[in-house]
Amino acid sequence: MPSSLPPLFAVILAAGPLGAELRHVEQPLGGLECTSCAQSVDKTLKKIKGVETASFRTADGVAVVELKPGNTVPLEEIRDAVKRIGYTPKEAESPSAAKPAWKAENGFFA
Repeated sequence: MPSSLPPLFAVILAAGPLGAELRHVEQPLGGLECTSCAQSVDKTLKKIKGVETASFRTADGVAVVELKPGNTVPLEEIRDAVKRIGYTPKEAESPSAAKPAWKAENGFFA
């Protein structure tokens, strides 16, 4: 029995971290009604370490965040940043061909 322990330990180490890396997040916002207000969202999100680009689509009220490879930004950090400047985050999605989408409302990967 003890001889099987080292290979099992190696498999666990090779698996790496259990969380998925976010690379693209689309965060719908409530309470945002003007274009100049949207610029404050862009500026705030760009200050988060690991964010490559951030923009706001005024047509559908969605903040679009592209994250750098290897980032460790949790979705909650993006949502909290938006809350701090007075807007209400709605259900966010992180679409990816390689990884499942994060459903913030449910708190799990779908």
